[in-house]
Amino acid sequence: MTTTSLLVKKPGDYRIKVSDDPDTLDDGNRDVGLIPKVYSFYLELVKSSQIESATASPGGNDNSVSADPIDSGRASGTISVQSDIDYFTITDIELDTLGITDGDLVAVHVYAKKDFYWKAYDESGYGSTLEPKISVLDSGLNLITTSRYIDNTTDDTASEGINEPFPTLSAVFVANPSTEAKYYFKIENSSNYDNSEPDIAIPSYMIELVNLGQ
Repeated sequence: MTTTSLLVKKPGDYRIKVSDDPDTLDDGNRDVGLIPKVYSFYLELVKSSQIESATASPGGNDNSVSADPIDSGRASGTISVQSDIDYFTITDIELDTLGITDGDLVAVHVYAKKDFYWKAYDESGYGSTLEPKISVLDSGLNLITTSRYIDNTTDDTASEGINEPFPTLSAVFVANPSTEAKYYFKIENSSNYDNSEPDIAIPSYMIELVNLGQ
């Protein structure tokens, strides 16, 4: 038995992944258990967020009227079918709580990426199959900006895919909470929809608002 101790710098939820080193596994020509098995150990801090209401009640936040508030600056959910659309909203009061004032640039990051590099998508059930699109709307539901991601960027114009720890895509807008009391964020599927292996990974996402200042 091997014991490993870690001192983490930040509180929060952590993902731990332990994997066998395939070069040390039994090759079938020797007695099982005679070859030492080496493992790799990976620890990752996971961003926490509030979950969309649609997970608790069918329909949930599928339109702007029932949009979920983003109180903490982060929210997450799942595009349950190809035509599913999720709405979130933030008011001038919540923008003030996040320190966002008139003229501030606000980045809306979307995290929804298959985790091929640590093989968590294939082996541990982490990662997302969603190719997301985000739209930022004003209080009158007029489009301010939009951004989308697809795996195959040769077919359509789309945001460039960026590996962790960076977002899958981002949209940026100028906030003016004194004149615009509310903003909406619309999440939907961008291109190919994949929910074929729900036991491994699902078309889930997390959005995060970040104040870039002026």
